[in-house]
Amino acid sequence: MIGGLCLALGLLTRPFGLMIAIAMSVAYLTADKDALQITFDHQDKFFQADPFFYLLLGVVSFAFGAGKISLDFLVQKFLLKEETKKTDSHHEQTPPES
Repeated sequence: MIGGLCLALGLLTRPFGLMIAIAMSVAYLTADKDALQITFDHQDKFFQADPFFYLLLGVVSFAFGAGKISLDFLVQKFLLKEETKKTDSHHEQTPPES
């Protein structure tokens, strides 16, 4: 539930995407083993199995991240701005070496 909410908000997208992909891989191995075994013979059964959509969602989220309309992007932007301020103020405070 928390992972889905974080994915919807775009927060910690890559870690939760990886967790969902792993969980759905386990779901394929345990609950839909026959769909997994005949993947190359009957692709429709593999693609129509229940875990497929969530597996795809997890893999895409892990691979590409959340994008610019997300909390991940805003947090990263805020942290980079704060880090830039710290480095700028550090350079201003140190006297030049002679």
